[in-house]
Amino acid sequence: MTQRELTIGFLSANPPTDRKASSGTAFSVYRQITKIGGLIWIPLTAPPFYQVVSLFMKILGKIFKKTVNPSYVNIMAKWFAHSFDYKAVAN
Repeated sequence: MTQRELTIGFLSANPPTDRKASSGTAFSVYRQITKIGGLIWIPLTAPPFYQVVSLFMKILGKIFKKTVNPSYVNIMAKWFAHSFDYKAVAN
């Protein structure tokens, strides 16, 4: 049986080769995946209203003395997940 090379799509807002993004987690995953096959980076883009929501959350954070990253809020994460290019995955 012949072996096929495995190609994996990597969804991330930051390039997987950036060691400093996400405390280097994406870079570590990138290194391990490239050992077993190819990797295609599929960049996520922020929804158009992300800046407005981010500003609103910063204001709420100042009022309630909490820090929240809008990317980790459930609804924002879903909007990010739907922002990638499906054509990149199909190829």
